[in-house]
Amino acid sequence: MSSILSHLSILLIADHFPPSFAPRMGFLTKNLAMKGHTVTVVASLHHRDMNSFGHLEGYATTVKDVKVFLPSWKRLGVLLSNLFGYVVSGRKLWTMSDDRAYRLAIDEVKNNSFDCILVSTSNFFPLMAASRVAEETGLPIFVDIRDIYEQAPSFWPMNGISGRLRKAQIPVRNLILSKARAVTTVSKWNVDMLRPFNPNTLLIYNGYDSTMFRPTEPVPTTHLTISFTGTISTPTGSIEARNPELLFKTLRVMISEGIDVLGKIRVLFYTDAKSRDMVLPLVAKYGLQECVELHPWVSALEVSRILPESNILLLLADNRKLKGVLTTKFFEYMATQRPIICLPCSGGVIGEILDEAGAGVCFDDVQPLKDYLSWSLKTWTENSCVLPNAKSRLDYIRSFTRQYQATQFEQLFHNMI
Repeated sequence: MSSILSHLSILLIADHFPPSFAPRMGFLTKNLAMKGHTVTVVASLHHRDMNSFGHLEGYATTVKDVKVFLPSWKRLGVLLSNLFGYVVSGRKLWTMSDDRAYRLAIDEVKNNSFDCILVSTSNFFPLMAASRVAEETGLPIFVDIRDIYEQAPSFWPMNGISGRLRKAQIPVRNLILSKARAVTTVSKWNVDMLRPFNPNTLLIYNGYDSTMFRPTEPVPTTHLTISFTGTISTPTGSIEARNPELLFKTLRVMISEGIDVLGKIRVLFYTDAKSRDMVLPLVAKYGLQECVELHPWVSALEVSRILPESNILLLLADNRKLKGVLTTKFFEYMATQRPIICLPCSGGVIGEILDEAGAGVCFDDVQPLKDYLSWSLKTWTENSCVLPNAKSRLDYIRSFTRQYQATQFEQLFHNMI
């Protein structure tokens, strides 16, 4: 076992890395570098219109862009990518992207000395590429798996061509996990699902950067402002798992009862174009065009400005359809001490943490949400257009900082290399 004071050289092979939307690995690399460790990265640096983490560039020693194969003809492209991969490697499920990641990573190992490999993935890619590098070099491999197919069938259905590929990937994923020194993931639900394949499966939550997100005093606002930041649409083009309709329905009921919702409440969404297109018909359905604003996706730095200017923060998560999903924004929301409403949600792991933190409330029915919003509006009106912060447990919330997350990874590497 290495001395806890020794500096590590880590080869990170990931699906995404800044400036792409990759907060977990971006912040981890930054904080490990600040502790004196070196991180060399092989990953895709661009992801749709969500390249919002440019402020995390510059902390890795070297960054190699995989340039993930993203076909415009999706089904045909998936087949061609797998066919190409099988032809060049003789390995089933090996894709063009795996081949690029493997070759870039092997070149780095040939020219540099590393203590371990850390592979980070949402579901599958680049597990096969990283596993092959570990097999050929003998380097210990650690797997950080943020999402798994089983937790959200509405995100990753098992029908059609893509579904059949996902089904084929699961046993390969489990085999790779079984060979890792340790597996880390982001929720208790995921830990329970993955621990049968590797007993060293550990929980390291997503979190927030304490230099960007912190408690601030509430400020007067022109309207009672409810803000949402992030993605709503699933990869399959659905909003059923993050559906804001309960909020819209509640606001319409409040209007029917004579409450001046249109004049005093604003609901602000900062999200991607696909999600905006899917929310817009719901806004029209409930006649809320005057109080719901749909804004483009914003950078993480901009999010850190928006949240303190809000009165209430909106988290969308249907825990009946999303198992063990704890997004970055959940922790960033808690860090600000602004009260959180989570819907349509009946508790689950999100509710447990919100209750423990005293940071917010989950809702799955109109009446309790109406009561809460009516109380908030009354309090805001009587308090000179200021809504008090949540009476949250800051000591508990600080356990979710990205800085502490880096310490957890650091200790794991030192203990198991």
